[in-house]
Amino acid sequence: MEIVLTGSTGFLGRWILNQLSAHPDVAQIHCIAVRPKKPGIIRSNDMWMSEKVTTYAGDLSLPSLGLSEEDQERVFANAGAIIHCGADVSFMQTYTSLRKPNVQATKELVRMASARRSIPFHYVSTAGVVHLSGGDSYGEISVAAHRPPTDGSDGYVASKWASEVFLERCHREIGIPVSIYRPSSIIGPDAPSMDIMNNILRFSRLMKVIPRVAGWVGSMDLVDVKCVANNIINTVIDMHDHSKNTGSFSTVQYYHESGQTVVPVESVKEYLEKEEGVPFQTQNLDQWIESARKHGIDELVAEFLTTMHTSGQGPSMPLLITSRKYNTSLRS
Repeated sequence: MEIVLTGSTGFLGRWILNQLSAHPDVAQIHCIAVRPKKPGIIRSNDMWMSEKVTTYAGDLSLPSLGLSEEDQERVFANAGAIIHCGADVSFMQTYTSLRKPNVQATKELVRMASARRSIPFHYVSTAGVVHLSGGDSYGEISVAAHRPPTDGSDGYVASKWASEVFLERCHREIGIPVSIYRPSSIIGPDAPSMDIMNNILRFSRLMKVIPRVAGWVGSMDLVDVKCVANNIINTVIDMHDHSKNTGSFSTVQYYHESGQTVVPVESVKEYLEKEEGVPFQTQNLDQWIESARKHGIDELVAEFLTTMHTSGQGPSMPLLITSRKYNTSLRS
């Protein structure tokens, strides 16, 4: 089986690439839209040394993601699945600034693939889209009815919503098999330095102080990066086997990559105290931010949290209803 992968240099994408490289059913992995660190110099990744892996320089914001016509034929001609994990993860940017890398890239992938044949499309979205529902919980269903703000704010979530809705339309109109994955807060080694929840947890552990956030409701939902990668790959392989035996699924498939560790916000202090084995203090969010600045929190994260504090609107985190059962084993 050949697989097309975007986002292979990212936090989750690196784990997906690692597991794909080790899977006996995967013969070839085409890593596309790989941005060079310097002109002409591809970033290094140990997995790229595998004979299974071919990398293609490019960018999500470019037409055809930077692929030549010849490379497009090489990448998509025999692909059994597309895993679109790449995105510009910028919580401070507007929808307009994220439209090319996060929405147009999805459209370009569909255009290039569908020009050749119908290839199952596995899209890594975000659990953030379920916040648009305004509910206390949300199942593994479409969010198309819950539109994001029209003023361009919450741009990252809006861009993921737009891609989900586009892929749903592609499934209806041209029959592309589509699976959508919505990870909650992914934790693990080398977690993104700009992730809000990872920053709150990291600096709370470091300072032994948790922030008191006005309006913070719901639950903190954490899932290990290895589990998310394994779940996605197992689903990709299972769907490939299913399509060979019985044909494609008749509906879009949704998966909440969540629920491994769920902590109600009012129990975060107790959760961290149990994990660390020491007592924790609490501080108002503005004080916590200043303390975290002294310990090296990224200034963009501090500014985002300050804006949240000033608005008086803490994060609302609905319970994600999930069908996933967690283990770290990769089926073969």
